[in-house]
Amino acid sequence: MANDLTVPSGTTLTLDDNPPEHLRSNLERIPIVTFNDLITAGFVSSEDTLKRLLDSAKEATKHALSRRDVQHFRVQGTTRIDLRRFGNFTLAAHNTMHQEQSAFWNLYRDIEPLTAVKLDSTAKITDLLRVNRVVYKFLFHDVVIEQNAVLEIKKPTNTFWCNELLIKKTGRIVVKKNGVRIKAFSIQGEQ
Repeated sequence: MANDLTVPSGTTLTLDDNPPEHLRSNLERIPIVTFNDLITAGFVSSEDTLKRLLDSAKEATKHALSRRDVQHFRVQGTTRIDLRRFGNFTLAAHNTMHQEQSAFWNLYRDIEPLTAVKLDSTAKITDLLRVNRVVYKFLFHDVVIEQNAVLEIKKPTNTFWCNELLIKKTGRIVVKKNGVRIKAFSIQGEQ
């Protein structure tokens, strides 16, 4: 249930996997079981885009596996080899948004390449990944961060959605992780 959120002046509100009681209904936990769950989580815009991303990744992987001179590199944070295929993937997926490419690739690259080239968007991938993936998504109607207030977004929160986001003068959003996707129809800040 999306309701409004106001962070009062002079306070800090923290959003993570254990939010305050009054905000628990605003948190969605979306397990990533198939590639289609990237659409549900809001990281990929449509089934058509997901198909283009998957086809591009398969094409880049097949190309990398077919080359005799390819060097195998481990990507930091993964247990799988990368084969230097990301560049070919982004070229093949040129008609998709960079954010969608990145979200998809962070999942796809962790799957063993010989297995990855055989998958479709509905294949169960949880057993193929090094760790289970869950997207933590906060949904609000309108959000106001008052003066001298801080909205702190911590791990494992991945996405923050609202209709309108207003950050008043000296109000702040602080992200305490690698990054968070903020999706809003309107984002405004007071000068």
